Amino acid sequence: MLLGGLNLGLAVVINAGIDITAGWLPDDPEPERHIGWVRDFFTALEPHSVGVYVNFTSDDTSSRVRTGAYSSEQWDRLVAIKTRYDPANVFRHNANIPPT
Repeated sequence: MLLGGLNLGLAVVINAGIDITAGWLPDDPEPERHIGWVRDFFTALEPHSVGVYVNFTSDDTSSRVRTGAYSSEQWDRLVAIKTRYDPANVFRHNANIPPT
């Protein structure tokens, strides 16, 4: 890149989050059409992903949350905390960390 007579090498790293959502009217006869394009778009972007943001994981599997959002050390620590403070798994919605 040439800038002010200087030849510069330029590297750009983009660190961004994306939340893909779709909405439709309750009487839409084809809700699966909307769900399908969101899932297809997500699948197309997934190879470029480096993980997951836990608050965007309402429909993700627990294994995806475990491996995409936390290191094994973090997961073990969170399971220990969950076991101590919520052994009955009362708080089990959205990105659940099950107790042991």
